[in-house]
Amino acid sequence: MFYPLPVPFAHTAPPPVEPYPSGPYPIYPPPPNGPYLSAPGPMLPEGMILEIEPTSTDAERAVPKALARWRDVGTALRACWSPPATGAGNAEARQVTLRLGFNKYGNLMGPPRITYASPPQTTDAQKSFTASVLAALKRCAPLPFTPGLGSAIAGVPFAIRFVDPFASEKAR
Repeated sequence: MFYPLPVPFAHTAPPPVEPYPSGPYPIYPPPPNGPYLSAPGPMLPEGMILEIEPTSTDAERAVPKALARWRDVGTALRACWSPPATGAGNAEARQVTLRLGFNKYGNLMGPPRITYASPPQTTDAQKSFTASVLAALKRCAPLPFTPGLGSAIAGVPFAIRFVDPFASEKAR
């Protein structure tokens, strides 16, 4: 008589996949009658994220007299920033992301940290672009926060992305 050789796990289903990821902390399944206390969803970053592009008109370059809202911070930084002229060696879009914080009076809490810089075609182009971003922060500081915004914004980490998408258009 001929008996086929056993193939491991050929007759069984694959092992079950855990419905909840395992990690260093115990994760319990939701109760059967409802969701978690805080509904699971996309993770929100701690702090504020801004994206700043260069301005083209003088009206956009006017720094607000008093910053009363979170989005006014981006407007003020945008008014202070002018990217360097684009040469033949840096015709692609350029960007730098900084991580920084402000105190309630509008001063920087320590030096800003560069968390991302787009890969440059030349190192001189990247250095001049990064220098223009850091010079804009020095020009703007201290930002004129209202007392309400200053109290709300103090110590909150900001991730600010400076983008020059028109670099390729300027080079033409």
